[in-house]
Amino acid sequence: MFAALSGVRPRRDGPIWIRRVDTKHGAPPQVAYAIGRANGNAVKRNRIRRQLRAVVRDHDSLLRPGSAYLIGLTRTGTGCSFEELGTAFPRCLAASHG
Repeated sequence: MFAALSGVRPRRDGPIWIRRVDTKHGAPPQVAYAIGRANGNAVKRNRIRRQLRAVVRDHDSLLRPGSAYLIGLTRTGTGCSFEELGTAFPRCLAASHG
């Protein structure tokens, strides 16, 4: 699955980028997070990861069954508020669904 995700062009909206691939039909959606060192030290990266998990949890009804998602944050998105992430995520997710 990771090889398939790496071959997909990321969709971006504001500070968030998403890569999506189809998996088994009807399987629950799978979500992974990619927060690189460019986003700060371990404390900052873990805070960002927790915020993204909360945003995904708030919008989990938008995730498609049978899909795998890799979600990340741009370098400039490190200082974004939870509200900014919450408004950018659904738009980016819609773009990834095509």
